[in-house]
Amino acid sequence: MHELAGRVGVVTDGNPDPNALMPQRIEVVLRSGVRHEVTLESALGHPASPLTREQHLAKFRRCWTYGRQPLAAERGERLIALIDRLESVPDVRELFALTVPATAGRDR
Repeated sequence: MHELAGRVGVVTDGNPDPNALMPQRIEVVLRSGVRHEVTLESALGHPASPLTREQHLAKFRRCWTYGRQPLAAERGERLIALIDRLESVPDVRELFALTVPATAGRDR
């Protein structure tokens, strides 16, 4: 893997905005000299390339494990179910309570 990484180079496009992430042009040059190129006008998740519901849920499930105190899977699934019926939730404190990891064996 490190050998491959050593063959990758990044070339800036001269855009004066250092925070501009798009568009991105990716070019691969094979040993034979054949070039393959693709330009990405928008990143996945951008309004022009939105995530599907399944992609959103997969991302959320991955993210809840990265916190300093990761959210328990059961709480995350309850949070998803609650958000799915958000219009009918009588008290949004229930929503916020699920975002706080349980402490000292207590489930908030």
